[in-house]
Amino acid sequence: MSFSDRLKEARNKAGRTQKQLADELKVTPAMIAQYETGKRKPKQDTLSKIAEALHLSYGYAPNGEPYFYCFVDTVQHGDENEKFNEYQYKDAMASNSDGEPSNPIAKPEPAIATIAAHFDGDEYTEEELEQIQKFAEFVKSQRKDTE
Repeated sequence: MSFSDRLKEARNKAGRTQKQLADELKVTPAMIAQYETGKRKPKQDTLSKIAEALHLSYGYAPNGEPYFYCFVDTVQHGDENEKFNEYQYKDAMASNSDGEPSNPIAKPEPAIATIAAHFDGDEYTEEELEQIQKFAEFVKSQRKDTE
């Protein structure tokens, strides 16, 4: 599956039509359709806005492919969200077997070690540090939009 298919899956999970998403992003429905058919690729700041509009986060697989994920709600929709997260990530990992990003969206440089050093000696798992990094990237993306 391509990024375009992962985007469509994320939009459907959020229960949005192309028009609803386009209205929220202040773009045309045709633009969303082009992202979902693979005719156009969103820039990183647009990817961030799409994730925010869908109430999801996004990350990058080691091969550079972007994927969406949601924070797992263990009370409601826990299994559904876990399956969505796992599928998005595994698919992003498998989307290009030569290790090169198949999507031109630039992968941000990892900052896990820098972020971890700013906590008061607490130890975090690698997965927790990745979530912290993704949240920090989201916060930075919001700052760029207001500057």
